[in-house]
Amino acid sequence: MIDYLVNILPNFNEHSLSQTEAILQLQKSEESGVKTLIAAPTFKLNKDKVLPTEIKDRVEALNKLAHDEGLTINVVPGQSVHLDDDLPRAFSEGELQTLNDTQYMLLVLDGETIHPRISDILYNLQLAGVKPIIAHPERHKEIIEQPEILYRLVKGGALAQLNASSFTGRVSGYTKKFSEQLIENRLVHFLMSSSLNTKSRSSDFLKAFHILERNGDGSDAQFFKQNANRLMKDYNIYVEPPLRVKKKRYMGLF
Repeated sequence: MIDYLVNILPNFNEHSLSQTEAILQLQKSEESGVKTLIAAPTFKLNKDKVLPTEIKDRVEALNKLAHDEGLTINVVPGQSVHLDDDLPRAFSEGELQTLNDTQYMLLVLDGETIHPRISDILYNLQLAGVKPIIAHPERHKEIIEQPEILYRLVKGGALAQLNASSFTGRVSGYTKKFSEQLIENRLVHFLMSSSLNTKSRSSDFLKAFHILERNGDGSDAQFFKQNANRLMKDYNIYVEPPLRVKKKRYMGLF
């Protein structure tokens, strides 16, 4: 099993865990069946000055700590990159860290409205050799209100990652229902923990896969597991033709 956490690197920024807390989180992940964990600290262009080399050094140090504690889980480098017009240039100049040094880059959507040039940014990233993965679209206000936005982005070649806590219902009931719709309509391709605040949030990762394995023939669980494995090997991701979400009213939001 493969997962990613935003703040697993200890003492990295103001949101980071301590070394002790990071080791405890790695133990929890390993107990949940996770073999490989992607460290994906958040990154904003022209604000953060973290180079991929520093992330890799921190990952190497964390792996040593984990192995010294008898853990077998392996941490690999990544980033949660906030969307910016200048990302294609920054990637070409080596300023951005992809997931495990593959072609796949995790992108975070800021605010409550979609960047007006998001389609152009994603297209130019793909021209530069990046396969963009949109992080937790089920939590973005404008995508909830207009799921057609995500449909168009996926049709344009983007991938998307669903948060486990959204699918299990811990975030909210309507987020759970919307997450189910995104899975049903093949608008998400990865199911992972993410979890910005690992200090106060337990992972729903294992619970989410148990639910998927009990539903129907379990093919959705297998789909997400296979795609995560293919990502780590830098293989092409399984993508089925996306469908448009039929709007429903959930708690007055749709």
